Amino acid sequence: MDRKERDSFATGVYRYAQIERGLAVTLGADAALQKGPLRGRLKKLSTLGLPSAGPGKGSRRLYSWEEANQLLLALLMEDAGLDPGVVAPAIKTVWARLAANVRLATSVKAASNPMMLHLRLRTFTGPWNDETRDPRAAALWIGIYPRIDERAKARYLKHGFKDESDTVVEMFDRNEPGWFAVRNYTVEALKLHAELTRE
Repeated sequence: MDRKERDSFATGVYRYAQIERGLAVTLGADAALQKGPLRGRLKKLSTLGLPSAGPGKGSRRLYSWEEANQLLLALLMEDAGLDPGVVAPAIKTVWARLAANVRLATSVKAASNPMMLHLRLRTFTGPWNDETRDPRAAALWIGIYPRIDERAKARYLKHGFKDESDTVVEMFDRNEPGWFAVRNYTVEALKLHAELTRE
């Protein structure tokens, strides 16, 4: 991602009402759910520092496409059963690693090779088995990757190996502890983007 793309990704252009409405449409929440449970969840995330405080307050604050994606990711993780107290710090911890692929989720290339949200979860046994009893141990791993790893696919074809470039299948095959949850992030990000840019 070049500097211009990075700057546009992080530049505040959306009002809170646009973000809330866009998330409601993306997640299938009607007006009552938007004004009740969804607004409550967004307020909780805000008190947990997600997204981080930006310039302006209330209706004057403008949110970036990056911040809209942080909120979308948080709500999708909550939909997988994670508590906001786990979700917000987990996203803040890994965001630098996720941001480039999140940015690519709405690119032309993602239409044929969507970005997939991968979560490795242990919502009950993670904190229980963690020596510190830290509830953040519930989210063992968060990743956003293209469905097909194009470089791996090229290597497999070049050397005549079995094609194991599907990142979802590869994650299942790892047989690591916990639950594996996956969602097509490109589909959700495109819905949000369409709603935010609707005139």
